[in-house]
Amino acid sequence: MNLIEELKEYKDLRNSIVTIGVFDGVHLGHQNLISQVVNEANIHKLCPTIITFVNHPASILRNNFTTEFICSLEERIRLLKLLSVEQVIPISFDKQVANLSAEHFIGFLQKTIKMEKMVIGPDFAMGRNRSGSSITLPKLADKMGFQVKSIKSVTDTSNAHISSTSIRKQIKQGDFQHVNSQLGRTYSLDGTVIQGMKRGRQLGFPTANLQLMNAGIVIPPDGIYATRTLVDNKSYLSATSIGSQPTFAGNKQTVESYIIGFSKDIYGKSISIQFEKRLRDQKYFESISELKKQMSKDIEETQIILSN
Repeated sequence: MNLIEELKEYKDLRNSIVTIGVFDGVHLGHQNLISQVVNEANIHKLCPTIITFVNHPASILRNNFTTEFICSLEERIRLLKLLSVEQVIPISFDKQVANLSAEHFIGFLQKTIKMEKMVIGPDFAMGRNRSGSSITLPKLADKMGFQVKSIKSVTDTSNAHISSTSIRKQIKQGDFQHVNSQLGRTYSLDGTVIQGMKRGRQLGFPTANLQLMNAGIVIPPDGIYATRTLVDNKSYLSATSIGSQPTFAGNKQTVESYIIGFSKDIYGKSISIQFEKRLRDQKYFESISELKKQMSKDIEETQIILSN
């Protein structure tokens, strides 16, 4: 399906105010931008609309680009809709879209979803060779009969610039204090509980083995984490291991959560593991007794951290 066909599905929208982007993670910077869209929509009686991309534009524009999203497309759309947006339109970024000039792209938006106004951030650029920017779009707006509003960037409590790129880097470092402060919520991995090797059960610490819901999601580094695990919309304290189980000569990365004080059978259930703090690196233990002793310490530390 090409761009025009994708947009035509939304042709019955009333006149719209639009913002465009990947919005990966829907972080505080995105939330600020979208609040401006909704506010302007209420003032001018327009339909607040977000255009987001199914795939990352860099997967088309750059060679050897590896996709690592902060959250899945489904989760991204869900989070965007929580921000009082009336319409979220996911489109495919392909070579056709990449080769469109900013003028042609905007022309499609005016014809299909009746765009009257666009809200953009400070680093925004659209169209072939990034021809539509905060400098050039106001001139194009005068020519084509729409309005543009530019907003400033947002910083976190430490005055650091908030961006999806920065958050991905922090996830890979296991720095969830910064990750969660920039997301405005707790970072999570979502998936289904599957059968594992049952080593945790044999050690007295049965774990929920997570099969990720989507490929291409950025994963924290191997280690042990203080987490909360959401099961059937109820949150439980948990200690989560990411790694290959070196004590057992494992060679496959797994994500396993020991849910404290929980004993129900949840095979096949969808769960969400929310990451609060990295406790330690993955480690090889000389004996099973040493491993069990450390696991007990990890659980105790998790309870102290998450209870405060």
